[in-house]
Amino acid sequence: MPGSCGTFRGQPAKLPGQECRQQAFFFAWRFCLFCAMGMGFFYLAPVHALLQPLLIMLAALVGGLLKVAGLPVIVLGQKVVLPGVFGIDIATECSGAPHLLLFFSGVLAYPTSSGSRLLGIILATAAVFVGNLVRLVTLFWIGVQAQEYFDVAHSYIWGGLSYVGLVLLWILWLRLSGEVGDLVDYFE
Repeated sequence: MPGSCGTFRGQPAKLPGQECRQQAFFFAWRFCLFCAMGMGFFYLAPVHALLQPLLIMLAALVGGLLKVAGLPVIVLGQKVVLPGVFGIDIATECSGAPHLLLFFSGVLAYPTSSGSRLLGIILATAAVFVGNLVRLVTLFWIGVQAQEYFDVAHSYIWGGLSYVGLVLLWILWLRLSGEVGDLVDYFE
């Protein structure tokens, strides 16, 4: 509806178009601010040491899934190796943390209730963790079966899919939190 910013917490919000644009600008500004703060923290603080246990756990889970699939892999810390064939070293950037920072920035910047934000954070954490496991297992499989395609699959295919998945996850969060009507009108 023209001249409306949709609903907020179930209540109609009749605002002139200029106010809708101001709200959209405010959302975009806050999103960029949260992204900059999160990425600054991620790359400047000693986050790598804090994420080391997560990387080791990811490697153990990936190794376990690959063993169930019949590959005799060896897990050494954050490395998963099929001796004489292929190996991966799970880097901090492969932990899913940068994706979560991006998602959390959108959740925190969006005008909604604390309960909806908590739902988004829980949903995203679980989904990104599971999606990352699938990504790492399939990348390892590609590395074993067709190593010449590993870099393309790692950088371009999974890189793109992960961000598309993040956008879809954000839209799902908006639907689950009852805020999807706002999103449509928010950017009219």
